[in-house]
Amino acid sequence: MAGGDEGEVMDALVRDANVRVRAHRLDAEELAVIDARAAEALAPRAAIVVMTLDSRRMPVDALSAEVTILEEGEPASMPATRSALIWATDETEPAPEVLQTGVTPANTLLGIGYLLTAGTPLIFGSLAAMASGRSFSPFPDRRLVSVSAPDREYERLAPIATALDRALPICVRAMGAVLRCEGALLTDPRMSSGALRITIRATAQRVSRRGEPLEEACVATRAYTLPWARLDRDVATTVLHEDVPLP
Repeated sequence: MAGGDEGEVMDALVRDANVRVRAHRLDAEELAVIDARAAEALAPRAAIVVMTLDSRRMPVDALSAEVTILEEGEPASMPATRSALIWATDETEPAPEVLQTGVTPANTLLGIGYLLTAGTPLIFGSLAAMASGRSFSPFPDRRLVSVSAPDREYERLAPIATALDRALPICVRAMGAVLRCEGALLTDPRMSSGALRITIRATAQRVSRRGEPLEEACVATRAYTLPWARLDRDVATTVLHEDVPLP
């Protein structure tokens, strides 16, 4: 991606990849398919907009996009994560669980020491414990960690958000350039017009003269702003350059 202006390079790449974006706000019927209570629960706080990005494969190692909905030039959307969906449906997010774990740096070093000494400390430690009547722990270091609550707690306290989280699309990148990527955003339900800010990122992995991959990678980005007249209508367009009006 060297030897030229990054913007010009990205414009050419996006044009050749025939990058297309589609935005669709889920209506009450579509939400009801996921959960009969979803439309009513979401109505006061958020609307769900599903974004779809299509492109052809290109001779780069990765081609990805980040989409933001803008209102009066300011960001007006957020990724529809599970926590965000729980807020949007006004449900309760389960408190994280605190667990005790022995996976610590100190115990890792102990494990390496046991391997290097053929387990001799384990043998003597066990014998000493038996003689003294005390317990022996080969990995005594412990720490507390916070983990997400189990799925059953999410299903109990936030059933609507959990159903939405499972049903909404998640972007899974294919090998090389992304051919199709879908994702969901939350936006203000009262918003009726705005714009899409699409940041395209292209990555090319540098290789040595022998063809071996190096740690360095060449990354170029380009942002495109597309006006969106109505958020309740499907939109499809080819991204060619900045500020291309939609048909």
